[in-house]
Amino acid sequence: MVTPKKSHIIYQLDNEVSNWAFMHRDVHPQPVTYAEIVNQTIIYASAVKEADPTAKIAAPSEIQFGWYPDWGGDKNVMYFLQNLKAYEDKNGKRILDVFDVHYPDANDNHWPKLTDVAHLRKMVDQYYPGTDISFSEWTMAGSGALNGALAVVDQIGEYARARTAFASLWGLSTADINGPLGFSFRIFRNYDTKGSMFGDQYISGTMSGNEAQSSIHSAIRKSDGALTILVINKMSADQKSVLSLKGFNPASKAHVFEYGADNEKAIVSKPDISVSSSGFTYSYSAFSITLVVVPKM
Repeated sequence: MVTPKKSHIIYQLDNEVSNWAFMHRDVHPQPVTYAEIVNQTIIYASAVKEADPTAKIAAPSEIQFGWYPDWGGDKNVMYFLQNLKAYEDKNGKRILDVFDVHYPDANDNHWPKLTDVAHLRKMVDQYYPGTDISFSEWTMAGSGALNGALAVVDQIGEYARARTAFASLWGLSTADINGPLGFSFRIFRNYDTKGSMFGDQYISGTMSGNEAQSSIHSAIRKSDGALTILVINKMSADQKSVLSLKGFNPASKAHVFEYGADNEKAIVSKPDISVSSSGFTYSYSAFSITLVVVPKM
């Protein structure tokens, strides 16, 4: 996350309050109730907003409020959002800006995969429109290996698709930075070692093929109008696919960068490819992340 300016400082209220009775039992020996979480959020968020009117409040930074169905997550999300919206309706001021949850393993069977990010986005839009979402802690099992890095790139793309305010990875070692996990972030932030980045305006993308075998995330880069397209090949064989363009006037050549099984030590610049107004065809290497940068005409 980029360090915010003064006018965009985010205050995160507490941390996994459902664990108070286990981790802070000397001061809170009884399990916390949902009503208590809501009331404490209102008390502290109101106080912060009064002291700093420019403040952005993120809460409840909780696991049980985002996980489901085994921990009743949907009902918890509804209860929290409805009560914070009711406070705004009654008092004429918003004290919750970001609905924040923790996402301890975005790649296990406890949380039903990437689609739940979109589900959380939908629920927040329904029960408290205008509220952002964030994941102040998230991890990805196996992220230190190549297949984990591919999953991380897909996860980051899904955060962008769901208009996530911010998502903070939990735990990053030196080995991670220099390994596949590090390259999964560089493909977004510095794919050519010259500071070039993935686009900052997410747009929908379509390509032929099975989404379980490959996925796509795309965005427009506002600085130069280029279309940046990330394609993730999750299979052990190369995949040739047609990518369709609509509503974008491309230059005739696109630049291609690849990270994957062929070279786990660097993001490799590949030969330029031809592009038409309808799109292009490309063969994506096995177990790879391919970034296609299409300049605008």
